[in-house]
Amino acid sequence: MTNLQTLRNPSNREALELVEDAIQSSRMLTIVGSCEVDYDGRASGYLAEGERLTLLKPDGTVLIHQNQDSDPVNWQPSGSRASASLYEDKLKLESTRSSPDETLEVLFHEVHHASAYSLQDGVELSLYGQESQMQERIMNEPEVIEDGFRALEKERESECGRIDVFGRDDDGNHVVLELKRRRVGPEAVDQLQRYVDDYRDKGYENVRGILVSPSVTDSAMERLEARGLEHLELEPESMTPQRTKSLDEFD
Repeated sequence: MTNLQTLRNPSNREALELVEDAIQSSRMLTIVGSCEVDYDGRASGYLAEGERLTLLKPDGTVLIHQNQDSDPVNWQPSGSRASASLYEDKLKLESTRSSPDETLEVLFHEVHHASAYSLQDGVELSLYGQESQMQERIMNEPEVIEDGFRALEKERESECGRIDVFGRDDDGNHVVLELKRRRVGPEAVDQLQRYVDDYRDKGYENVRGILVSPSVTDSAMERLEARGLEHLELEPESMTPQRTKSLDEFD
């Protein structure tokens, strides 16, 4: 780790100088403090003041974490443009992008800790038996899902997050795939349902949702059946599929 700068309980003006320097020099930035978050883009969202961790990466990625769960409560992808300023004596970190038009503003009422540093890391992680491996296999060999399936896009963005694989079946239906490498419960079904509902709300007709995993709990299977969704048994290691439920027809 090189070019490390750390501030503890800085004034917002001191924090601003560190943030601006980190952005200018393309360094990793972490800020812990009391902040409110305002997002405007494909949807609108507001998070009232609370203590959170904000990360800004050199590639423009912004992640805002609360003290629970692994996923960020809000974020911006790589390629976004970051800037910082003082707004009513508060530190404002703004991240924007144009395709689609999105703005994420983090307004810090108080900064407890801020660090900027350069990380030397060019090594790629090798994953085995992971969802990414399942994803690549499906993109390269879509017939592992079913005959005639066409995998059109991975990590497709939606209002509810990124869809693992988006494609179409042999009958022209849109297909949303949610991939899981382990046995899953009802929460995975709910996640898949949100993606399917999002595309139906956008006017897409005949949208199929398929949960792809080694197995599901009984309660998850009941929820799949009740909602007209499907499950495909797929082991990350063997990638040998077994369909446990299918729909008869789509109008």
